Amino acid sequence: MRTFVSMKPLDLTARRRRAALPLATAALACLAALPLAGCGGEPRTAAPAAPRPTDTVALLVKRVSRCARLYTTAYDIRKIVTHDDRLHVRGRVFSRDVSFEPPLGERKAAIPIDVTLKAYVDFSTFGPQNVERTPGGITLTLPDPQVVVTSSRVDHAGTRQYVDPLRSRYTDAEMAAFARQGTDSILAHVDRYGIVDDARQTATRALMPILRGMGYDEERVTIQFRKDFTAADLNRSVTVENHPEQ
Repeated sequence: MRTFVSMKPLDLTARRRRAALPLATAALACLAALPLAGCGGEPRTAAPAAPRPTDTVALLVKRVSRCARLYTTAYDIRKIVTHDDRLHVRGRVFSRDVSFEPPLGERKAAIPIDVTLKAYVDFSTFGPQNVERTPGGITLTLPDPQVVVTSSRVDHAGTRQYVDPLRSRYTDAEMAAFARQGTDSILAHVDRYGIVDDARQTATRALMPILRGMGYDEERVTIQFRKDFTAADLNRSVTVENHPEQ
């Protein structure tokens, strides 16, 4: 028995075309990827952004102004206020003026008071106007130091009175008035204590770590104040938060 098989000639050209299509597609993909690669096949990376310049004056002002009211110095002053008076008798005897002091007409008082003075620099007003760049470095002009009486207390346990039999004791109002006079005397001589100079030095030392942390050398930093206080300036600038106890 014979079997007949019909044979058709193979179209090799069409097969080659169909096989070449995937190869051509892959080649085009490779060519498209070439611009995305650097030399030697290394992938490209974006160029780093240039660092933004830092405004050091604005940063310095921000850090210094955070200090707000910086208390730099505190003085505890003890003063004993003394007062004495003698009884004077005046009159006319037989048409003549008479004035004498009785032997037992004296009285005295000693009142210890404790006053606390504090000096501070208020950096809340510190701004760019207080900073000046110079060829040799930087100059800071700090606000004026302020002095305040934060406490004034009468030492009642230490208060003494000496009263002769012919006199009466001092009243509470009189003793309170003497204590206020003592506080006023301290404030009138604030310039003698050197508290403002101490406040300036302490404020300068407090700012140096901030300046060093920002890269400033101490040799290139100048810290100054607006002016030197006279005794009258200082007396006018002192404020009182508390009064002596009554």
